[in-house]
Amino acid sequence: MSWTFMNAFFLLGVPVLLLVLSVAWFRWKSRLVAESGDAGVLARLIDPKRPRQQGVKLLLLLLGLVMLVVAVAGPRWGQEFQEVHRRGVDVMIAMDVSTSMFAEDVKPNRLTQAKRELSLLISLLEGDRVGIVAFAGTAFLQCPLTLDYGAARSLLDLLGPDLIPKPGTNLAAAITTSLDAFPKGTGKNRALVLLTDGEDHSGQLDVALDRAVKEGCRIFTIGFGNLTGEIIPLRDENGNVTGYKKDKDGQTVLSKMDEASLKKSAAKTNGAYFPASQGEVEVTKILEEIGRMEKKDLDSRVYGQGENHYRLPLVLALFLLMLEFLWPEVQRHWTRVFRDVREGRFLAGLLLALLCLPGRSEALGRYPRSSEIAPFVQKNPNDLEAQFRLGHALYLEQSYAAAGEAYEKVASAVTHPPSKAAAVYDAGNAFYRQGKLDQAIEQYKQALRLNPKDADAKHNLELAQKLDKMQKEQQKQQGKPKDDKKDQKSKPGEMSKEDAQRLLEAVAQQENSTKEKAGKKKPEPAAGEDW
Repeated sequence: MSWTFMNAFFLLGVPVLLLVLSVAWFRWKSRLVAESGDAGVLARLIDPKRPRQQGVKLLLLLLGLVMLVVAVAGPRWGQEFQEVHRRGVDVMIAMDVSTSMFAEDVKPNRLTQAKRELSLLISLLEGDRVGIVAFAGTAFLQCPLTLDYGAARSLLDLLGPDLIPKPGTNLAAAITTSLDAFPKGTGKNRALVLLTDGEDHSGQLDVALDRAVKEGCRIFTIGFGNLTGEIIPLRDENGNVTGYKKDKDGQTVLSKMDEASLKKSAAKTNGAYFPASQGEVEVTKILEEIGRMEKKDLDSRVYGQGENHYRLPLVLALFLLMLEFLWPEVQRHWTRVFRDVREGRFLAGLLLALLCLPGRSEALGRYPRSSEIAPFVQKNPNDLEAQFRLGHALYLEQSYAAAGEAYEKVASAVTHPPSKAAAVYDAGNAFYRQGKLDQAIEQYKQALRLNPKDADAKHNLELAQKLDKMQKEQQKQQGKPKDDKKDQKSKPGEMSKEDAQRLLEAVAQQENSTKEKAGKKKPEPAAGEDW
């Protein structure tokens, strides 16, 4: 298997970072919950399987992101050979890998520079078949003629002095092996490029050149090194110089470029000679000469890189992300959803939610009118959420009697204490607005029994009790002769008219605040409840 974009794997840092942050967040949340109350109480209030469900959701999310990264990287497999048909020239490149190519008169050394020019030459070929021959004391066909330039370039790292066991430089063997690699016969569409320092130790160069002329092969030579000579350093595995190459007599070898041999090889075969340069301009000149040669139909088998199979991990990633989205965090989530769908509550709730969209109830803010909710309530009388919304809409429309009836229906049907407390509290507000203080006080007391920490219910209870006491004292004083002075100054412990007026204003202000908080007062649905 191979990859189209290997750098895409750096994106794996995103799910890794998300995993680290999620683990830290889960630990902080667990510690905060443990410090917030008694363990027994928390066990009854919090779903024990919720952390496990959240862990599953996180795992699905991370796997989905990993699959997305794999899809971006583009996995490839199913490699195969493909037949390629083109018109061009057969180009054989002979690379000198002898020890003399380690001389450093060309920086960093002759061999490294020769590899650069070989790679550039292959990259600039267009439609020509290319082959590679490595030579030192003998020659070896490294890559047969092919149109697969990628496969030819992949062999460059193998070119070195260890590839050919026989030392020395044998130009004749390089030319002969290259000619043998061409198709049998003769033609004007064969080119041989020699990358070497030109030192020939075989004595058979003229024979090889005669054969090249006979078979119509043009030889282009690139010479590496200088004419004065350069010593050949010997290095260890770490690249440190351990000595210099010596001959059999113990004398340090001085390697010179044999420019005369290279020029003779090029001239005799109607080719061209170029000295190596740092700008590699000689490669461009050789390609221009090859481009003027006669072309022929070329067939070759190219090793395919395989098809990009990004679709499989992409589909898997989308499936995992969708599964993470649908995976519940609480028990029996889908059971309740299917039950609501079966009983018609799901669609009713959905349509009811659409009525709450901005622009449908400008006069009532974000809540719909009672006339819009009533049809849903009639169709689904057991839908406590719709009943609660109906009561709130009636309350905002100042239909307090009808609102109180709706709240009482909800309170009598629901069994969850916090939910029941909310409905009872709202019913108390409806009775209070009707002036039925006794019933309002009872509703507030019942709300506090269900939820002792409800500060709003406690405050409204105190206000209702004060107002009820004031009304009863005023009723007792009816029928007594009026005393202007006593009216102007109230008795100790009694409430003056100014105080009563301020109390009523405070109650009205509290009710306006209650309207704003009504949506927030509705608690989270408990297990077994429908709202």
